[in-house]
Amino acid sequence: MPITSRIDTRSDLAIHTANGPLSIADIVAAYESIASDPSFRPDMGVLWDMSNTNASGAGPADVKAVVRAIGNKLGDNTYHKVAIAASSDFLYGLARMYEIYASRLPIDVKVFRSREEARVWLCDELPVNDRTE
Repeated sequence: MPITSRIDTRSDLAIHTANGPLSIADIVAAYESIASDPSFRPDMGVLWDMSNTNASGAGPADVKAVVRAIGNKLGDNTYHKVAIAASSDFLYGLARMYEIYASRLPIDVKVFRSREEARVWLCDELPVNDRTE
């Protein structure tokens, strides 16, 4: 499977890591997989690491399809933060589209260039360089 998913209970995060080519079905299957995990809670932060993937055939219609599919799976009382790490310009652009299209859903989506930036936002942590002793 091009997406591996796991729950990091220490950080209170659901983490999806994508590798290789992706399809809408892969993304929806990863979401369904983590949502059915007994350790998952709807208020957990969700990190999508898209740094090592390729979605070169995707476009706005595909992004809208993912938003529709995820929206249909979310409950009315579900709220969580979703961070997407996308290092390539193309994936970053698609992820920004997702951020805009998903604004009607009960999730707060932000897009970042690195996994570390995404994790900092999800965990409300200061980067190591900015912490004061």
